[in-house]
Amino acid sequence: MALVDRICLICRYLFHLDIQTGYASDTDVEILNYVEDQRREARDKEKNKAINEFKAELDAQYEKEGIVIQNPQEAPIIFEGNDIMYDSVTGEVYGKGNVKITQNYSRMTTEDANGNLNTGDVDIPVKKLV
Repeated sequence: MALVDRICLICRYLFHLDIQTGYASDTDVEILNYVEDQRREARDKEKNKAINEFKAELDAQYEKEGIVIQNPQEAPIIFEGNDIMYDSVTGEVYGKGNVKITQNYSRMTTEDANGNLNTGDVDIPVKKLV
């Protein structure tokens, strides 16, 4: 028995696919498309769940701190981390250790970051690998 015929038998047994030598029927392709669509839908649902949880968490934080966002471009930049230093005169902020930078439903996480909350500039240093 040729290798191609063995593969066809394995596919027929494992996946219930009727594969002819080198070709799949329209039904086989439809089945594979259906399976992939189901997997894609499950991934999207999980991703949307995480996004909705993040938005709910951020909305609760905004409400707790009395932040009302009228224009998304004017949303505040929130720095959180293990060690945060802020100069209220210049707007400079430095964060070290599990730093989270959040603005209008967008969040970046890093170990180190600095920026200026007045200008909206944020710098995340890149570690060089040798």
